[in-house]
Amino acid sequence: MKFLDEFLNSGTAKQQARKRLGAMLIAITAMLLAVALIVLVVASIVTAVKNKSPEELPDDSGTVKIPNGYTSVLSFDEIPVNYNLALVDVDHPLTATPNTVLFDGHASRAKSEDGANIYTIGGRYDLSMTDEAVVAFNAMMSAYYADERNGQDNNLYIASAYNINTTTQKSEIYKLGTVIELDYYVNYTSSSDYTLASIYDAEAGKPVEKYQWIYDNAATYGFIQASDAEGEENVFRYVGEAHATYMKNNGKTLAEYLTLLQTKTCRSRQNVSVKNAEGKTVNYDVYCLKAGEELVVPAKNPYTVSHDNMGGYIITVDKSTTLK
Repeated sequence: MKFLDEFLNSGTAKQQARKRLGAMLIAITAMLLAVALIVLVVASIVTAVKNKSPEELPDDSGTVKIPNGYTSVLSFDEIPVNYNLALVDVDHPLTATPNTVLFDGHASRAKSEDGANIYTIGGRYDLSMTDEAVVAFNAMMSAYYADERNGQDNNLYIASAYNINTTTQKSEIYKLGTVIELDYYVNYTSSSDYTLASIYDAEAGKPVEKYQWIYDNAATYGFIQASDAEGEENVFRYVGEAHATYMKNNGKTLAEYLTLLQTKTCRSRQNVSVKNAEGKTVNYDVYCLKAGEELVVPAKNPYTVSHDNMGGYIITVDKSTTLK
């Protein structure tokens, strides 16, 4: 302060006046900058509070509230729980037994207008999948057959799926009851004279041309290609349209997708928008409930529950439908 006084009082009266004016301008500028900084800080705090969802604000006890439109249940004992998104690998073997239906005996088996079967079943008609997967597969096959570009092809052959008459499945992944291997008749003369091949041409590194449609449209019906760890290029797995669409659009395997979902909670859900087979846009929210967490589920929207085979559950919420 002494140095400042000496500086301001030195020189001629005119010089002293200029110095005092300059000092005053500097002080005013500093004060204005300080006020502006305070205003910016307050504004950012207000904006953050306004943008923070009420569902994320803690209650009086300090715990996070259940999101609006959600509730908690004691258990999933009375709710159908599937294994559509279950991770199956060396570290996550499957211990469950699926509830499946036979392809041959299913009421909705895909047929042509004259009543003929669109595809053939191997394994003496003991191959099966879960009811949901069979319905989705038949819908896909009906659409494939109806597409004029495919020339009403009925040479598809189900080479492998869940076998109800044996405990020894072709691969661990088939035990889910949602996995299917597709071949086709290269030629067919009689029940004892035919040649089969995969619908994926490994030598060419791409699908057989007339079956490209299946690879292009599988996700619409809820199917993904099984990963290298799960099967060959002609092996498909049913996971549901929301998940299949997300994985296809984002280039993720099931394991990668599940890793992503482990970060999603009922308060920070993954949104997925899907255009289904009917051309209708359906919006889904997806999140994970980990082992030991409160079972929080939507109260106003239909939802499905899948084991992730890692001790938790994946909840898929249909945001386009409201329960009455």
